[in-house]
Amino acid sequence: MGRKASLAPQGVPIERLFDATRRALRRAQWCVANSVKLTEGPKLRCNKIRIRFLTQEVLEALVRVDFPEDALGTIESSLYLVAAMTGLRQNELLALRWRHIDWTNERVPVVDGYVLGEFNEPKSEESARSVPMATRMAQELERLFQRSRLQADDDLVFGHPGLGKPLDRSELPKRFKVSLKRAEVREITFHELRHVRHAL
Repeated sequence: MGRKASLAPQGVPIERLFDATRRALRRAQWCVANSVKLTEGPKLRCNKIRIRFLTQEVLEALVRVDFPEDALGTIESSLYLVAAMTGLRQNELLALRWRHIDWTNERVPVVDGYVLGEFNEPKSEESARSVPMATRMAQELERLFQRSRLQADDDLVFGHPGLGKPLDRSELPKRFKVSLKRAEVREITFHELRHVRHAL
């Protein structure tokens, strides 16, 4: 059985409505005035926010910050570096496990995300991807692995160092903002950190 046609209403460009009404006025005089003229076209939104980047020098200053001596502070430098060099989203970083890392082919497959307290597979083919692992990042991940107590295949790369549980997503942006201030660099959001990869 073939696919059923969608019953959802389809939008019609206002230009087509105007043209159809104008032709009706000319040929058959079905109406006395073109009511489409009274409508307002869609307003174009002006996006005043531009994506901000960190340069290589600023990124280096960020990862060399003296982080707090707590659980998150022990992995912050590695977390920010990997986020910048892979372009992974926050939920993808929090779901990254040691078994996901392809050391042989120097790739980091993105196969999971951590959203609303649950691990989920990527929702689209674009989200399910494999990103290259530069030598600098591979070395940083190796150092993180060696000093971590959680080295099983299913352990989270950026899990809580003491508990092994996913980090608090609401805490990361706050800590990142504090780290930027300590590094004395201009402020960007944690999400914008993933765009650094394209500027390196």
